[in-house]
Amino acid sequence: MAQVIYQIVDSYYKTFEKFPKLPIIWSRQTHRIVAIRNFKELLGWGIGCIFTMGLCVLIPKFAQFIYIVRKYLQLGHYPDGDRFATPIQVLSVAVALLACGGAISISFFALLFNREIVHTVNSLFDMEQVLVTRRNLVHHRAKDYRDKFTPKEALFAKVLGYVPLFALYLAPAIAIFAVVNGLDPLTFVVERYFRPDWRRYQLVRFLGFKTFSLIMLTAAVISASKILLAVACIFIFPAWFLQHNIRMLGKDYDAIGNEGVVWIRNVRIYIIMYNTIVIGFARLGPYLAVIALGMLVGCGLAITICNVVTVRMRTHLPISLYPIFPFIVVLLTTVLNTVLRFAAECTELSAVLIRFWMRDAEQRVGAVAGKIHRERLKAMKPIEIYVGLGRETRMNINKEFVCLYNQAIIDYTVKALLELTL
Repeated sequence: MAQVIYQIVDSYYKTFEKFPKLPIIWSRQTHRIVAIRNFKELLGWGIGCIFTMGLCVLIPKFAQFIYIVRKYLQLGHYPDGDRFATPIQVLSVAVALLACGGAISISFFALLFNREIVHTVNSLFDMEQVLVTRRNLVHHRAKDYRDKFTPKEALFAKVLGYVPLFALYLAPAIAIFAVVNGLDPLTFVVERYFRPDWRRYQLVRFLGFKTFSLIMLTAAVISASKILLAVACIFIFPAWFLQHNIRMLGKDYDAIGNEGVVWIRNVRIYIIMYNTIVIGFARLGPYLAVIALGMLVGCGLAITICNVVTVRMRTHLPISLYPIFPFIVVLLTTVLNTVLRFAAECTELSAVLIRFWMRDAEQRVGAVAGKIHRERLKAMKPIEIYVGLGRETRMNINKEFVCLYNQAIIDYTVKALLELTL
């Protein structure tokens, strides 16, 4: 499965390789992530964040959001007749703020902490490589040997490899639909604050403005898609590698663990690898907790909005764009529950592994030496992945948390549908 993940990420990076580099990129040669600190290499990313997504999309849509709120406060009710406050306009505001705002925030976080992120994530990849090498030595195979793809794995990698292409093809479709229907951010700015009489201008100026808006919106959608896909890869695949490494530690222990001094030496190796994970997450834990909390809130809000759109806005969207929203619901729900399940399993698996080592200590090396190692193992803590605002205000990710999170999304969806009905 690790090879499948490497192939998926390789296909993602190959698709976006010609676009400006992000603060964290993937190396297809080493199968590791790399931090980019060179100003020239990050210039394109900065222009995309500040100008394309920021000035051309995020700020105008935020201004439209403020405009709708002010209209609501002035009238005392929702401004149904306003052309900039129609349901589809509100939907465009929500999508723009979530997509571009989230992409900009997360990418700047990656710029600030790219070295720590790279070190922590690559340590998981390195550990997997070490464990694979040890397994190959036990089975007398080449140290870099890996199992071949099964037909299902090959199909899975091939299908997911088309996701970036889908995002690239979808970008101009979304931009064209927005420009034609007056949903693009620049149209709101120009027609709300400047109010030009397009009949007095030449057709070339009007088409030039619409073309510029179309190009900027397409570029913004591509930039946001690229960043959000990169974020998804950085969160999903390390989450899988984390629980996979813990499982492999247990299997490696069962295969190589022996009596006496050999057992002590092997357990020391396992403890070093285990503590590598613990130290990495202890250093990055509070920052990742804040980002994870923001992502969970943002994804939950996106799922709620898409649920409402799926149920209530069938007549407002063309048949070509309407299926995207239920597809996003299914995709986000599946991905979120998969990642949260991986994170919840890490705590359980690591706790079981430590208990197994402690129980095995006296049986392997005797009562005296075993007692010493039991004390050392007792000081080790299970790997806890949490979300929150630092170490003090946090919620550990476990099965109960996953259930509560899904229940919250359902409750807010029902509440939103009832509010719209009333």
